[in-house]
Amino acid sequence: MKKIIVTLLLFFCSTFFSAAQSSERLSDLMETDKISKGQAAYLTATLMNLVEESAGNQDAFAVLQEHKLFSAKDNPDDAITIGHISLLYMKACGIKGGILYTITKNRRYAFRELKARGILPNQVTSTMLLSGLDALNLLNDCISKSEGAQ
Repeated sequence: MKKIIVTLLLFFCSTFFSAAQSSERLSDLMETDKISKGQAAYLTATLMNLVEESAGNQDAFAVLQEHKLFSAKDNPDDAITIGHISLLYMKACGIKGGILYTITKNRRYAFRELKARGILPNQVTSTMLLSGLDALNLLNDCISKSEGAQ
């Protein structure tokens, strides 16, 4: 019972930031076992106000490619790692990192920064894949711990 209540609470918290996004899209995302780069791009680009809610995953992915957050070799249908999504979320939430992140702005130091802040648990690795619900929960944690929210 506790698990259901916590899941519902996390769902409502994670959807708070995305009031403009359609509930159907978020429901589909929550049911995803492995979030794709396109889905992560959509979450990030809508949070950064780079695309409209009605934009597709492909459109959001293309916009983030222009912003150098995805390379030309990346495929929007591939699963995204925690390390890569850490970089996207740090950019989207405006989280300032340590000196190495500030200099390099790469996935490795974004991942390490989120671990250091306690947003990511110590047992995760940067190459792990995450579900849609985990991605929404991570984004919610990043938003709540960003400098703007403090």
